[in-house]
Amino acid sequence: MELERRRGCRKIRKFEKIRHRKFKKLDEGGDTSSQYSRICTPLRGFDSNGNQVIWMRLNNLNPDQYYFGTSLKAIFMTMDAIQLEQGPVPGYVIVLDGKGYTLSHMLRATITLCKRFIQYSQEGSTFFPKAIHVLNLSSVLEKVVTILKPFMKSDLFSVIKFYKPGKHGELFDHLPASIIPDEYGGTGGVLTEIQEEHVQHLMKYKDWFAAEEQLRIDETKRGDLRSCAESVLCNEEEDIGTSLKRLEID
Repeated sequence: MELERRRGCRKIRKFEKIRHRKFKKLDEGGDTSSQYSRICTPLRGFDSNGNQVIWMRLNNLNPDQYYFGTSLKAIFMTMDAIQLEQGPVPGYVIVLDGKGYTLSHMLRATITLCKRFIQYSQEGSTFFPKAIHVLNLSSVLEKVVTILKPFMKSDLFSVIKFYKPGKHGELFDHLPASIIPDEYGGTGGVLTEIQEEHVQHLMKYKDWFAAEEQLRIDETKRGDLRSCAESVLCNEEEDIGTSLKRLEID
């Protein structure tokens, strides 16, 4: 019991330090509650194990209007709303459709934010995925996976399944057709309509999101007192401007 309590306390501290310290300003452009909220959408049902299924895809394929930080904020908002509405669920299944994701999109992301998000997912969040299905895997997405794999623990990478273009039918081996969107051969409803429902759902928590954004750590009040865990986090800091543009693309 004491060991579990300590683990829980460490989880809370990680949540505060990573989310409230490293994700201070994610609004890079656009209205998070509309366009970007459609990137990350809970489906209308659960899988056979009671896991919440989250569908992710780009709706606006124009890379000039793609802001990675704002997309992350939309993911946080979605996960927060699910837990506020439903409370804890057995787990989460992520379906990521990579159709339309190009090299130009990739170059608009920063390694720093990617690393922070992976760290948060593994160490500080309450929504560790039970499975991640990546549809329409392209050479660009393969490059992204290669870059990010060193930041992933084995238990995270082991739950990722990849599907080449035209092979998304294999998803039915893992998820019931009754929740898969119509556009992908299921009977779970039209995805654009589900996305619009989700946007309206998020608007119910507008005030809560505004208050949550104020819960950020003020480093100026810490003085010289820092725990070992925080020191490690500080040592892992990278230049926020570090971009995937600096990487050599084969």
